[in-house]
Amino acid sequence: MKIAKAMLNNAGLKIIALILSVATWFYVFNEIERDKPKESMPPVEIHPSFGEIVSNSLDVTAIFVGKPPEGYRLLDEEVKIEPAYFVVAAPKSVLKDIDGIETEPIDISRLKKTTVVETGISPIAPGVETNKLRAKVTIPVVKIEASLKAE
Repeated sequence: MKIAKAMLNNAGLKIIALILSVATWFYVFNEIERDKPKESMPPVEIHPSFGEIVSNSLDVTAIFVGKPPEGYRLLDEEVKIEPAYFVVAAPKSVLKDIDGIETEPIDISRLKKTTVVETGISPIAPGVETNKLRAKVTIPVVKIEASLKAE
């Protein structure tokens, strides 16, 4: 009895609330449908084309900046690079003009003895990732007097 009385209490207000909620639902539904494009476009598939992918073994060359301090010299013929080469895979059109890879510039202006430096590889072409490649370069620097006595 109490439940029936509670449901019928303010019945007019409840009917008005129901009518307003249904009207609001139709309004929002129509607004959403109106914002949808009338003609849906089919999905477009994109297939990037890089041409033929080839791999090439490229020798690494160390790039030095500066000169050793006065009284010291770099023994160019004894510079060692590990690894001596990298195998690079890229589109044929990118690798066709590339003969080798260079290290990032290494400053030798303060070296007074043989030093091993780990360095990165300079970018070789757009789209060819070299930022993870590392090389160890052994840089032989000797005192000029010591090297003259040995010769």
